[in-house]
Amino acid sequence: MFALKGKNTIAIILTIVAIIVIVGGIILGCTQGYTEYEMHSECDAWMVKKFSIEIASIWWGGSIGSGLLLLAFAEIINLLEAIKNK
Repeated sequence: MFALKGKNTIAIILTIVAIIVIVGGIILGCTQGYTEYEMHSECDAWMVKKFSIEIASIWWGGSIGSGLLLLAFAEIINLLEAIKNK
């Protein structure tokens, strides 16, 4: 997998955390994307649930961006260790 090739435990932990952040953010984006609002008519009111792609994309973008940043740090750690071991 990504940075799991090396034996550096910090890089492995960062990679696992990055995958958890990405998967968790995608799941949270799907669940938090549903918004509930109240509709009114002349005689009554009712609640409507609708999927909001704007809210979901904020969750998705934030989690994917954070996860990729963590993956980049894990790869940098692996590269620095490879340089050190030469």
